[in-house]
Amino acid sequence: MTRSQHQRIIDILRAAERAASILDEGSEAFADDWKLLAAAERMLEIVGEAARHLDDETATQMPDVPWSRLRGMRNFLAHEYHHVRAEVIWRTLEMDIPPLIRQLRAAMDNVSPE
Repeated sequence: MTRSQHQRIIDILRAAERAASILDEGSEAFADDWKLLAAAERMLEIVGEAARHLDDETATQMPDVPWSRLRGMRNFLAHEYHHVRAEVIWRTLEMDIPPLIRQLRAAMDNVSPE
């Protein structure tokens, strides 16, 4: 069964919120715990994969969301896993995920539940 555009947006939002919750552990704990890094990577992969399946009409309703960067991060994590650095993931969680969450929450009313 194919997921609707609304479901995909919810998938992105949930994964982003879960990723953001990792910030509560603090940067030192994150740097020392491979499980937190793996969890963060997985949530970012989900964000990018769900973004990849959005149609152009849905994506253009949220022009401030950096869709290509979200997809690019997913590709990087999946295909360049040997180059992933914890500090880059942490910085992504800290700098990019909170604005994404705000943008998605604000836009949810414009995406029909289908």
